[in-house]
Amino acid sequence: MVADLRVRCPDCKRQFRPRKGTRRRYCEDCRPPRLRPDDEPAPVPDQGPGPIEDACRAELERVDRLTTLEGAALLALARDADRLQGSARASAIRELVKLKPVAFEGTAAPQRDRLDDLAQRRRERRASA
Repeated sequence: MVADLRVRCPDCKRQFRPRKGTRRRYCEDCRPPRLRPDDEPAPVPDQGPGPIEDACRAELERVDRLTTLEGAALLALARDADRLQGSARASAIRELVKLKPVAFEGTAAPQRDRLDDLAQRRRERRASA
């Protein structure tokens, strides 16, 4: 059985459980935790579209899917992938790759088989004769 470590605050005399790994003697009401300026991530300045966003926008415009819901979501993920760093960027790129087939669904040219090619040649031959 693990012992329940409780500490009594010297100011208000109330008992509290300090977080593991701290040497806190005072409760958070008497002495709130310090907010250090380094604790908040620095805002990333807007530098315009990055390379992933540019490539994604070009592909969406080529297939005329920029204004669809899936296209907008794909573009937002591409924007995030350009601005994020580390594992967050890898996660955004992974989701971008997953969403891409959904956004481009139905835009591929229909695949032609040998019969289509033969029929096309036959039409061309008749037209030229």
